[in-house]
This record gives sequence, C-alpha cells and structure tokens, in this order.
Amino acid sequence: MFRLDLLVYNFIFNNCQALGNVFGFGAFEGFIIYAGVITVAVMKIFNDNIKKDVKK
Repeated sequence: MFRLDLLVYNFIFNNCQALGNVFGFGAFEGFIIYAGVITVAVMKIFNDNIKKDVKK
C-alpha cells in the first residue's frame, strides 16, 4: 500500500511539473493551474444545474 501511495504522488507530481514547465513555471504552479481548471469546470456544472432548477 505504501508503494501505491508513492506511485500516485509521483504521477500527480509529474503531471503538475509537466504542465508547469509548459508555461515556464514549476510543479506547484502546475498544480495551481490544474486546480483552477477543475474548479472552473465544477462551478460551470453547478451553475448550469442551478439555472435549470430556477427556470419559471
């Protein structure tokens, strides 16, 4: 189980680092970009669902 935790962490870190390097930043900035994209997508989904419920 401990090995799986390290593999998951390594996978996430490498993806964040790759995205950060594309924009000339590091892994933390890549994580912030990923978090921002996921947050925007979730908010868009919730906002669409709320608008459907509010229609008269």
